[in-house]
Amino acid sequence: FDEKVVLACIEGDTAAYAVLVNRHYRHVFALCLGVLGNVHDAEDIAQDTMRMTADGKSPLEIREFIDGRYGRFGPPTPTPMPLS
Repeated sequence: FDEKVVLACIEGDTAAYAVLVNRHYRHVFALCLGVLGNVHDAEDIAQDTMRMTADGKSPLEIREFIDGRYGRFGPPTPTPMPLS
């Protein structure tokens, strides 16, 4: 179900975005708060994450944005091994 909602968000459906935010924001915020321990930073990162998800960004793109804006957030992102 979420995949359809995200696709609708990408197409500009604001009602679909509201569904996505209502369903997941508290969980995203709780995770951010647990890691950061700071309400304001957790709100910023949670909001950025929800916005970027609605824009169709991949988890790696979101992670790179957050790392660039806020510094390292959690464990490092694994680097894929080249296929030889």
